[in-house]
Order: sequence, then C-alpha cells, then structure tokens
Amino acid sequence: LATAKLASRLQFNANGWQLSGLTGNIDTANYSGAMAGIYAAPFLSDIDLAVDQVNLDAYLPENSDANTETGADFYFPDNAVSVKLKGENLLFRGRQYSDVSVEVSWSAEGLKIQNGSTRLGNGSVSFTGGVSPLNDDLSYELNAGLADFPVSVLTTEMPALDKYINLLAISRTTGSVSLLGPMDDLRVSASMDHGEGKNWNLTGSLSLTEFKPNKFELQGGFKHPNTAPFLEDYGVGASSVPVDLTITANKASASTPIELRSTGDAGGGRLILDLASANDTLSGDISYDHPNAGSFSDQLGLSTPLPSPTEPLRLKAKASYADSEWSVTDIDISNGQATINGTVTANENKTVNGDLRFANWSTSLPARKSAVPTASN
Repeated sequence: LATAKLASRLQFNANGWQLSGLTGNIDTANYSGAMAGIYAAPFLSDIDLAVDQVNLDAYLPENSDANTETGADFYFPDNAVSVKLKGENLLFRGRQYSDVSVEVSWSAEGLKIQNGSTRLGNGSVSFTGGVSPLNDDLSYELNAGLADFPVSVLTTEMPALDKYINLLAISRTTGSVSLLGPMDDLRVSASMDHGEGKNWNLTGSLSLTEFKPNKFELQGGFKHPNTAPFLEDYGVGASSVPVDLTITANKASASTPIELRSTGDAGGGRLILDLASANDTLSGDISYDHPNAGSFSDQLGLSTPLPSPTEPLRLKAKASYADSEWSVTDIDISNGQATINGTVTANENKTVNGDLRFANWSTSLPARKSAVPTASN
C-alpha cells in the first residue's frame, strides 16, 4: 500500500455509524460506495463498494503457495457482516478480468458467497459458495459455471497439465463444477465441454490433506475425436484415434496405489484398461478388440497388411510406464488364424525393441518399384 485518499459523509446514530457518498483511491484504484458499522461489533456491518481497477498482483506475495494449511480455525463473527463489491477491471496472475461482481455475508453461521461473476476476454464464470462450521471441522461449498472460458487459467495454477491439454488441443471450456463437504469428505461433480466433440464429466468423493488428495472414489467419462497426438507422445504412432470412454479412479488411502479402470470405444474397437499407479509408475492389463483389422492397421499407419484384414483383431497384454519408458509384456494378439506373442519395450528416446513370436502369419507385402536402373533406347 503506497497511497490512499478518502472523502465521505460520516453520520452517527444510537446504534452505530455510517460513511455515505464515499469516494477515494488506494494506489491506482478509484472507488466509491458506502460503509456502516455498529458500536457493539469490531467489524464493519455493511460494505458496498465499486472499484474501477485493481492490480491484485501488486499485493500478492512472491511465494503465493507459502500457506496451504487447512483446518477449523476459520473465524465466524457474532455480528453479521454484509459485503457487496463490483470492479470494472481486475488484474490477477497477469490476466485482465472485467465486470467483477460478488456479494458476501459473514456471520456465526458461516461465510456465504452469492452472485459472484466475472469475464475474461470472451469467456465468463459465475459462482456461489461458502464456508460453514461443522462440529470441529469446516464444510466447504462451491458451485461454478463457465462459458467459453480459457483453459490456460487452469494450467497456470497446475502447470503439469499444460502438456497434456496442448496435446489434446483443448483451449476453451463451457460447463459446471461443484464441491460440497469437509476437506476429508468432499462430494465432487463436474461436466465440461471443450467444443469439437471434446468433453468429460466426473462425480464422486475425495479426501484432501493440505489440498492434496489422499483418497478418492471417482467415476466419469471422456470423449475426444482424435487422441493420436497424445498417444504419439508415448511412442504410439497413429493417424486418428477417437475415444468414448467410461473411467473410474479409486484410491483407498494415502499409502495405497491409484486404481484406474477404463472401458469403451477407442479407434472403433472395444478397449478395457485395468491399471494401478504408484510412485510415478503406471502398470496393469490391456484388452482390445477391433471388428476390422484392416481399419485398425490404417489408423496406426502400418505399412504391412495384416493376414486377415476383414476379420477382427484381438489383443491382450500387460503394460507398464515409468520415467518416459514403457513395456508391453505377455502379448497375445490374434487375427484370423494368425497369432503374435512376446514383449515390446521403448526407452525415453522412443527406441522400440521387441521379442515377438509369429504363428500362421502370412501376408502379401505391397508391390515395390525396383531400384535397379534400366536402359532406354
């Protein structure tokens, strides 16, 4: 805080006081409105302010993650406090928000947020929520709706997601999200549409410690018209792989692995994944059935035709992924009478090695033009 000015009319009555016609500025922010309080309370009872522009970045500490503790030490005043705020422009984390509006009521019953809304470019978000006492704990509530909102806001707070969101070509989102309950038993619901056939939904419960999940039970779905760029980053080349999957994710405690199960359509075939994730390692079983081997071959860009391209292709294997290296073992692939069994691995340089056994494998290679020069008359 560098400079501040205030001008207002001050009035007193038997119960309290009021500042009306209030105008002034704090640093570069100009504000107007009114405030009121009662003699029996240490806090203001009513605040109604409008601000033209606020640079929150100027007041944030350099390390904004310094305090992530949670607990039931939130203060709830005996006398109610009502706050209404409106802002034309708000600079936060380098982004310019506009049309900021929120109403807050704070009392012994809890902190309630109503009619919250703002815009960011062509996108907007509206929200309600609050915090209330629950025995010796706190109960949280959040209901938010997003319309054409930039996903880059999320990747700024969670940079580990940036790579995957770019690979899936996701830039905007429209949808809703809600949270309800104490930190150790939060009920979660979300549904997001990213346009062009890209969407997902999620419901369930999770337990957080210092804002980090230690157990959860979640169910949802994921749909995308082409996950080929995402698969290519894992060393799997493909031209087009649309997916429509149902996903469950469970973690029983902080010390147990995450159990993932995914079923549904992937590239026109039936995919079943049963995986476990712990210590940055992902491993488990894969099952995939495609009704047309030739179509599957075209999607992966295979230059060698499969033995029975019009018949189904079936695959079962065990897979693992860790430190940019993956392996597929106990491979069992069948196409007509042909089978493949063995192991395939790939290192962080995407160099693929394999030990495969072929049976009843007969196919015709595409005709190739001879490289031997010919003489012409």
